[in-house]
Amino acid sequence: MQYIEKIKDKEYFVTELNSSKFKSYKNLIEEFSLAFSIPSIVSNLDALDDYLTHLEWIEQKNYKLIIKNMNKVEKNKNDYKQFFSIIEGLENHWKTKENDFIVEYVGNS
Repeated sequence: MQYIEKIKDKEYFVTELNSSKFKSYKNLIEEFSLAFSIPSIVSNLDALDDYLTHLEWIEQKNYKLIIKNMNKVEKNKNDYKQFFSIIEGLENHWKTKENDFIVEYVGNS
C-alpha cells in the first residue's frame, strides 16, 4: 500500500488490487470486495458490478483503482474477460455521473 500513500488525494477513495492474487473467479470477487470494503458477501460478478456502480458506503465521491501486476491476468479466460468488461463498464458508468472512477494499470511490483 506504499504506492497508495504516495498518490493519496483527500477527494479520492484510493485502493489497489494485486491481480497476481486472481487465481480463480472466487479470488477475483474477494479481492474486489476487500479493496472496496463491500458491506455484504458477494457471490458473483453481476452482484460485484452492482455494488461497484453505487459505492454509497464510501465517504469520498471520487474513486481511483490501481490494478497491479496486469501481466499476471490471463485475458483469454472467460472470468477475466468479464472482469475487463466490468472495469470498462464502471469507467463508462461513472463518466455519466459527477464522480470520477479512475483505473490505473501498473505492471510488476
